[in-house]
Amino acid sequence: LLISAALSLLIYTPLTRKLGKRGTYFIGAGYWIIVLASVSLLNPATPTAFIVVIAVLLGLGMGISYAIPWAMLPEVVDVDELVSGQRQEGVYAGIMTFLRQVSSSVAVFGIGAILQFTGYNADLAVQTPQAVNAIRMINTVIPIGMVALGLLSCWFFPITRQNFALIRAFLDKRHSDQSISDDEKKEMEDVIATVY
Repeated sequence: LLISAALSLLIYTPLTRKLGKRGTYFIGAGYWIIVLASVSLLNPATPTAFIVVIAVLLGLGMGISYAIPWAMLPEVVDVDELVSGQRQEGVYAGIMTFLRQVSSSVAVFGIGAILQFTGYNADLAVQTPQAVNAIRMINTVIPIGMVALGLLSCWFFPITRQNFALIRAFLDKRHSDQSISDDEKKEMEDVIATVY
């Protein structure tokens, strides 16, 4: 799973250059949802080889969650610098890392609570039907819902290639102390209104 997630970057990196970060995220996350849904087909009689194939396919989808959000972070930092005049990448990286840690902690606690509530017992070779259904839900329904929320967030992400090119041009002029014309100021205000 983790090896194929790492290797997926070989796919997503060139795709990002061609389709942009949003387009690549839509493709990767959509693919990931389809593979997550196939996990519901697994059962105790599933051959190990098939489980390994599903794990590799899941990793290829999971890689999108590592690549694209972190790749979008510098764009957000640039927008903030354009608006505030300060470069605060450490603040944004810290917030993103903190949210990732919090969400991981909530997920671990939630999984434990769900399993306990549904009667999961680690000492039993065969679990109750409620525990088996909970395990299926934890491995399919909940992740699909989370990835769908990621897709929704990406849909509303306002920074595009076009307006980011303008943002970078404005920042480059500001960094080199070049004057900005009134038309450029108006264009900059329009871009800020769109993305901020």
